[in-house]
Amino acid sequence: RCEESLSSLRSSLLFVNTAHSSQAPAAQLGGLRVHRCNMSAEEDCVAAEFLALIAATDPLPGTDLPVEEHAGDGAARSFNVSQWSSFCQRVKAGLVTPTCVIDFAYSDGGALQNADRQLERMYCFDDVGASCRVVLHVHTPFRWGDRKQKHPKARTEFVTSANVRHAWQKRDGSFEQEQGKWFLVPLARKLQQEWRALRENEIRWQWNVPGSIPPAERSEGPVTRAMSRYDDVRR
Repeated sequence: RCEESLSSLRSSLLFVNTAHSSQAPAAQLGGLRVHRCNMSAEEDCVAAEFLALIAATDPLPGTDLPVEEHAGDGAARSFNVSQWSSFCQRVKAGLVTPTCVIDFAYSDGGALQNADRQLERMYCFDDVGASCRVVLHVHTPFRWGDRKQKHPKARTEFVTSANVRHAWQKRDGSFEQEQGKWFLVPLARKLQQEWRALRENEIRWQWNVPGSIPPAERSEGPVTRAMSRYDDVRR
């Protein structure tokens, strides 16, 4: 079942189980190269199911994180500003467990090809407070073909955007996710809608530098609100 769920994915992916060392032999799951981290057969299946989410993730419509709860089709629960704040508090309290990190190639709907695609990173968290998984996607300007030239931590030195959604594991082991993704950053409409027309140094920000936001973010809305949201994502 795990192998079948991956049949539509063709890019090589890096899987890191945060509970173990990443320096472990690699295995093949559905034709994809996955770095084994002393994983059990059950963990292999969970990893495979998360990989299967990728195929259905990027085509999902994106929406600003709403102030109030938004009811939509598909999964019953969805993110809003209050839920995001609560999630951040649970992270600080140690109630959220990171389960895996997956790097994969973002093609921007086919506009980017092969090695020129961009590296996107998916962080998966087990959120006890919400009885579900939280999936955070981080986009980078990093060229997919150059990924082996940098340590995994260095690949997300610069980030362009981040979005989040819930995912629930069903009885059959597969994951269901919300039928949409919530934009965390950027907040500026120009960066959300016109980023392709902007220079890279206008849309990127530094993951590990507190207070870092894209220059274009300063042209719209309160800068303090933007900085607060970016710092929440950093945590």
